[in-house]
Amino acid sequence: MKKNLLSALILTFISIYQTSAQQILHPVIVEEATGTWCGFCVRGAVFMDNLSDKYGDDFVGIAVHNGMNDPMVVANYDAGTTNFPNFGGFPSAIVGRKHLVDPMDIETPFLQEAAIPATADISGMATYDKVSRELTVNISSTTTKNYVAPKFFIAMVEDGVTGTSSGYNQSNYYAGGSLGPMGGFENLPNPVPAAQMTYNHVARALFGGFNGLSGSIKSPWLANKTATYEYSGYIIPEEFNIANCHVVIGVMSNENKFLNVAKIPLQESTSSQQLYSDKKVMISPNPISSTSYIQVDNPNSEDLTIYIFNSLGRLVANQDYGQTTGLSSLPLVTNNLPSGNYFVHVILGNERIVKQVAVVK
Repeated sequence: MKKNLLSALILTFISIYQTSAQQILHPVIVEEATGTWCGFCVRGAVFMDNLSDKYGDDFVGIAVHNGMNDPMVVANYDAGTTNFPNFGGFPSAIVGRKHLVDPMDIETPFLQEAAIPATADISGMATYDKVSRELTVNISSTTTKNYVAPKFFIAMVEDGVTGTSSGYNQSNYYAGGSLGPMGGFENLPNPVPAAQMTYNHVARALFGGFNGLSGSIKSPWLANKTATYEYSGYIIPEEFNIANCHVVIGVMSNENKFLNVAKIPLQESTSSQQLYSDKKVMISPNPISSTSYIQVDNPNSEDLTIYIFNSLGRLVANQDYGQTTGLSSLPLVTNNLPSGNYFVHVILGNERIVKQVAVVK
């Protein structure tokens, strides 16, 4: 049954954050130096998986592989990791580009960094063309401080990586249990054959370099100003499973420290017109102080769904309106939202239209 939405329908933002004893103010990147040749590196896989399960998207883990015969090596990422100050060997983990620790000790510095207020927000969208497999990444960030020579950071990561060649065999010094339990690896042989190994958080591509994309933010970057950047041109290799991939975006200071990071999913792109069309969806006023309106033109009577994501890529609201027709005006009530950038995804049938809005209190 069609619904007429010309009358006022209020879309209320409902936060779905989970609270815990430890306050998480922003996500933190953790870059693990690992390799299939490294027998102790299985503990890195165990602790990276455990912390990812525990903290979700607040834990931005990237496994940076190393080794001549390791098929998952990204050379420029590996070089940056192994040249990090005081790097001492494998396995190691770099937390927030500030702490260098054994993977068993990630959680304490992760929580320390997560509890420090971020001086910039960050949001973005990663799309790929279904035919060409070309990747496009759009990033937006607003700072609360003045910075000279900041830059954006972009990497692509894949979970669930498997292979059949001997390079995917994982050395395992925990085999037999003489070193104690290690997430089940004590029950597996040395090496663990490729058929029994699945690799998560695998770095697949690093764009720009270990210290970000130089010049991607115009300098000086002044407080309360928004910087945007678009990266395109990378063709995702056929052997990568796009369904298991995501993009890590970050904003870095000129000292190569992360101000903030986020994990964003890969989405199939139809066309820039469909993603950012001004004809079918308008949001006004924007910026929003308390209430704004999403105006949706739906002449073909298609199903309408709206999703709202914050600058960390978290879903903060969604509403399925079913089949609608004609022009709809949907009030947005933002009284319970903190100031920042948000992305409104309007789904009309098979079409996705994305708009960015700013909430200013």
